[in-house]
Amino acid sequence: MKRFYWGLFLGVLISSCAFHPLLKLEQESKYEFGRNQGYGMGALDVATQIGKEFGKDGTDVRHSWYLPIKDTALVAVEINGVRTIREVDYDQR
Repeated sequence: MKRFYWGLFLGVLISSCAFHPLLKLEQESKYEFGRNQGYGMGALDVATQIGKEFGKDGTDVRHSWYLPIKDTALVAVEINGVRTIREVDYDQR
């Protein structure tokens, strides 16, 4: 019975040593995934708030695209000689 426990202990020890590098790689991958999701959600929140504050753009004159994320984007437009930033649907580009 003592031999069984030694085998179990060594098996767990060897397995944990073998899988530790794989778990570290997966941990880094999940961290980057979460960070990118946070960036995307933050950009979407900014675009939504700018759209609420300044309204959506319906003109065809666009200068620069900013934050194209998911189904919305921010664009710099010129209205009556004044450049401003507006929210547009991303499929309008």
